[in-house]
Amino acid sequence: MMKELNGMLDSLDDSIRVPFLMHYQGYKYQEIADALELPLGTVKSRIFFARKALKGMVRTRYSEMAELYGDHDDDHA
Repeated sequence: MMKELNGMLDSLDDSIRVPFLMHYQGYKYQEIADALELPLGTVKSRIFFARKALKGMVRTRYSEMAELYGDHDDDHA
């Protein structure tokens, strides 16, 4: 699973991947803005768009797997 997530991260454009990874590593928004010489709002929006893209990739990937292997949630009703 981590290999898949790393692949998804690698597929992101550097402009959103780098700020996202820095935030994930614990940098504060302002620290990222200073390090990348970007406005604070740009850093926030790029992190937002990275999260949105990753969420979509994860949703797509795992909905495909659920269809492939069958969704067993209704077995627990």
